[in-house]
Amino acid sequence: MHPWTSFNNILFATGSGTMGGMFPDGSMGAMLNVWVSDNVYLVGSMIDINGKATEFWKSFDTFFSKFETLKTFEIGYTPGMKSAFLKNIHAMVWQVDASETLGTKSGFGVIGSASWLIGTKFMPFVRGGWAKDGGSFYEASVSAGFTYNIMGPNTLGGGLNWNRPNESTFGQKLRDQYVSEIFYKFKLTHHTELTPSVQLVANPALNMNTDFTSVFGLRFRVFL
Repeated sequence: MHPWTSFNNILFATGSGTMGGMFPDGSMGAMLNVWVSDNVYLVGSMIDINGKATEFWKSFDTFFSKFETLKTFEIGYTPGMKSAFLKNIHAMVWQVDASETLGTKSGFGVIGSASWLIGTKFMPFVRGGWAKDGGSFYEASVSAGFTYNIMGPNTLGGGLNWNRPNESTFGQKLRDQYVSEIFYKFKLTHHTELTPSVQLVANPALNMNTDFTSVFGLRFRVFL
C-alpha cells in the first residue's frame, strides 16, 4: 500500500507509527536485500537520521561526522518473489541513536505486518509495533483493515487502529487514541485519480478539549 494511492494515514498505508528516528525523506543510507529462498527474504538498512529532504546533500557530511543512524533488520515470507507486495508477512527490529539535532533519545523496537491478497480483489491486513524511546510517534500500535477493488483500479479501503503515544517523544503521558479511516479511490481518466476519505479519531491525544474529532480528505493524483 502507498499513501499516494490508498490510505492517507501512515498507520494504515505504510506502517504502525512505532518506527524511531523520524525516518527522513532524503538522507544518505544503504540497504541490502537477500533472498534466502524463493519464499524467504532478509533486508538490512542503515540511514542517517539527520538528513533533510530539502537539503539531502548535507547528509553526506552528517553521516560521517555525527554517525547518528537508524538501523533496521527485516525477515519476511511470501509465496513467491513476484507476489512480494501482494502476499507478505514480515517482522522487523530497529535501533536508533540519540540525536542532539532532533532532540531524541536512542531507542529500539519491533514491528510486524501481514497483508494477503485473497482472490484478485480483497486484501486484508494487520500491523503492530512496540517502541522504547527513539522519537517514535507511538509506544505501541495495532491496526487492521482491508482494501477491495470494486471495479478495475477503483478501490475501497477501511481500517481501525489503537495506539499509545510515546511519552518520551511528547514529554508527557497522553491518553490512548482510537483511529479509523475509510477511503474510495476511483479513476477519472487514464492518468488521473480522485480519492475522498474520512478519518474518525476518538480520544485525540494532542487535543484534550474533545473526545472525538474527524478529518476529511480529498486527494487528486496525476500520473503518466
